[in-house]
This record gives sequence, structure tokens and C-alpha cells, in this order.
Amino acid sequence: MLTPIDFYYLVKELAKLIRYKLKNIYLSGNDYIFEFKHKEKIYLSVGKKYCYLTTKKFEIKNEDKFCKYLLKKLKNKKISGVWQEDFNKIVILKFDKFKLIFEFIGKGNIILCENNKIIGALFEREFKDRKILIGNLYIAPRNEVSEDIKEKEKLLKLHIGKIYTNEIVKRNLSLGEILNEKLNPTIYFDKGKKVFISPFELKTLKFDKKNGKNFSEVIEEFYRERENKEKIKNLQKENLKRYEIEEKEFREQAELLLEYKKEIERGIEEWKKKKRIIEPIRKINKNILIKIRDKEIKIKFDEDLQKEIEILFTKAKKARKKAKRIKEILGKNFGSHKEEKIKNKKKEWYEKFRYFFTSDGSLVIAGKDAETNEQVIKKYCKKDDFVLHVHI
Repeated sequence: MLTPIDFYYLVKELAKLIRYKLKNIYLSGNDYIFEFKHKEKIYLSVGKKYCYLTTKKFEIKNEDKFCKYLLKKLKNKKISGVWQEDFNKIVILKFDKFKLIFEFIGKGNIILCENNKIIGALFEREFKDRKILIGNLYIAPRNEVSEDIKEKEKLLKLHIGKIYTNEIVKRNLSLGEILNEKLNPTIYFDKGKKVFISPFELKTLKFDKKNGKNFSEVIEEFYRERENKEKIKNLQKENLKRYEIEEKEFREQAELLLEYKKEIERGIEEWKKKKRIIEPIRKINKNILIKIRDKEIKIKFDEDLQKEIEILFTKAKKARKKAKRIKEILGKNFGSHKEEKIKNKKKEWYEKFRYFFTSDGSLVIAGKDAETNEQVIKKYCKKDDFVLHVHI
């Protein structure tokens, strides 16, 4: 999930859209695609939790009423400004008197304002301190931010996540300093799986990493793979539900036929002799439809009933095995990858002491007592290191 820090850096890339004209809006999957043109075509893909710029064309193009409404208001209009609203997960594109607002909070939203008055919204919603309703003035969530913040508790209240909070605290930085890092978009891998992304390289996150050309490219790669996995996961869940229903249905049918086996066999024999309907048995072509306890069961007319029961039990068994296999796959391939729960592979040697990094990246360490002070000097100090000793 992208944080306010990510959107702070992403907006710098989105500023490229200034002076571009909006040409088209459509849906591709679950994302809204905004097609712009200036010297070249460029696309802004907007999901519930992210957005990114790309020059790649989208093959799937669908329209809904909201796309058509936005296009009617904004087609051929130039972007005159792009900004992040008050260090929130909110991005605003300005078109003359219109503002197109992307909220990446909660379930996400897209809002169109004219002179700050809401004239269109993907979702109308009401919150404690604000209302996203047609006709209302747009009010963003309040977010009191100071770039001097260093304290862990205050940083967490900004919803920047534990990973960025740890980076700031461990390196003894302020929020303002982390917002001035050199852009170096990075994807982090744990055992080959993409687990986190950042617009600059994190010094305290010890994972394999790969750098991208820009932050949009990194966001696209990270979330596209996740979306594909999510689609597979949802399909597997649908199949799991289907197999569980099938297993229950086949087993119940087999058990009912077994319970009333003698009565059904007598009924079938009587039907063969008299050639007439005998409740609860009906013949349909080459099959027999039997109604037991409001459940209709279809079996073959010429087959032995015991064999039909065994077939149903076998089908139930196969469905159960398939359901079990899917559960194993879901457990193995789709474990939790929440960024907030990532654990570092191993601690660095200096983490057992008091330490921090200076603004130029130099490591400063101090012992916690006389014993660890001695360890620092004897085991880790090198010729070119500076050593300070204070008598108190």
C-alpha cells in the first residue's frame, strides 16, 4: 500500500502532465485510464490504492457512465497544476476551474470539482468530519504535519507505515529530511517475491533489491504482479467453493440413496412392470429423477443402484481432494505480504549498540555500558575511525 511519502515523490513525476491535454477516459480491468497528449501520448492509470504514468497502451477499453461524464467535462482541457493535498494520500489535477481529485484512502474515490464544489464523484460518502456529496464543497481530511517530526509515535500517526518510520528513527532523521532523499525507485525481494517498493533506496531494509527508471515503472511492476496474483487467487477461491459444494451435494445424494435403497429398487421394479409414474420416481429419457426430502437426485435408469451410489461417493471424494489441493496452493502461494509486517532477514552488527547515521551517511555507534564500550574499541574500530571518550 502506498503511503503519503510515496505520493509526495510520485507527484513530482506526475508534474510532467502539466500542459498535457486530456483526450480520453476508459476502464481497463478495475483501473481508470486517463489518456493525455502533448508531444506524445501518455497514460495515467488510477487504481484504488495507487496511480502511475506509463506510455504503454491498454488493450482492454471499457466505458461506464462516470467515464463519459468526466470526459464530457474535461476533454481537450489542459492540466495547469498537480499536487498532493496536505500530505494525504490524495492527488489533485487542476484543469482551469476544474479539479480532478484522486483519493487513495479507504476504498478509493475519484471526485470532480468546479470552483471547489463537488459536481461528480465515483462514490458519494459521508464521514464524521466531511461529506463527499454532489453540491457540497470539497473538504480533504485534516492532516497536521511538521517536517521537524522525529518521534516514532507522531510519525506513525501520519500513516507512513512502520518501514518508513523505522528508516527515519534508526537513521535519526526528521520527516523533512526523508522527503529530500535522492530519487532511486526500488523494489525489494524476499525469497524472490516482491514485498515492498520505495521512491528512494532504504538503508535499514535488508532485502535483495532492484532499481527502476522511475517510480511509476516500479509501482506498475509491483501492483500489476499483485493484481495478477489476486485474480488467480480469486479464481482459486471460486473453484474451492464450487468443489466444496459439489463434495457436500454428491455425498448427501449418495447417503440418501443408500438410506432408501430398498424402497427405490422396489419402486423402479414396479415402474418397469406397470410403465407408470410411481412417486417419488419419474423417468426422464434414459434417467430416473428421484425426490427424497425435497432433494432431487438423477441416476441412470439401466444402471445398478449400488453402482450409482458408489459413483456419487467417488465424485464426492474427488471433489474433496480437489478442494484440499486448492487450499494447499492458496496457503503456499498466497501468504500474507503486507508491507507493515515485513521482517528484516538479519540484524547488522552495529544494531546491538546505540547507533545512528549522520546526514552524510556516516555511522555513529556507542556502547551501552563499560563492557560494550570495550567491544566497540577492540573488535570494531579501525585506523581511520574517530573515537571520542567522555569522563562523567
